[in-house]
Amino acid sequence: CSFSYDNSHSYTGKSIKPSVSVKFGGKALRAGTDYKVTYSSNIYPGTGKITVEGIEENGYRGKKTLSFKINLPKVKLSAEPGKTSVSLSWKAVSGVDGYIVRMYNYKTDEYEDLSKVKGTSCTVKNLTAGKKYKLAVRPYVSENGNIYRGSNRTVTVTTVPGKVKGLKIYSVKDTSLKLKWSDTRGAKEYQVQISTDGKKWKTRT
Repeated sequence: CSFSYDNSHSYTGKSIKPSVSVKFGGKALRAGTDYKVTYSSNIYPGTGKITVEGIEENGYRGKKTLSFKINLPKVKLSAEPGKTSVSLSWKAVSGVDGYIVRMYNYKTDEYEDLSKVKGTSCTVKNLTAGKKYKLAVRPYVSENGNIYRGSNRTVTVTTVPGKVKGLKIYSVKDTSLKLKWSDTRGAKEYQVQISTDGKKWKTRT
């Protein structure tokens, strides 16, 4: 016999029952007449089972167990950086119990769990201005003491640089002046503005 079916499915919170086509000697058999199909372990993430059994009174006998994967789909993730925080948001995944927010640890070379969230947004706080972070969100499902975790959806983001410090005027001439300041973490370039009244500002660089 040959069997044809979809062996990979996304978790939905409901029973998943892939249809199975069976051929014997090149002939397509009839489901419910020539063979019957039953399912097990077909709700939660992991490996689902399909049992195909011939109907003996119609001339077919024997049993075959097939398997298929049930996967938790990745979220669609977006990030909005602030100076000392990053706001994450994502689209809901059907049937899950919540989401795990994670951060990459450059020292251990691993993602570490920060918190579990029931909704579809989270703000990661107490970060450093102008620093690059790798964040991730993955869905999870709990059942009978077991926790099923999906794969990470990751995003790399740099927080907004802080204020310029150490600004000084160190050279003044008739038509120009020179400024210097301390390097600001995360800043790729700087914008200089000038005002003669403290109200209207013009960008010069």
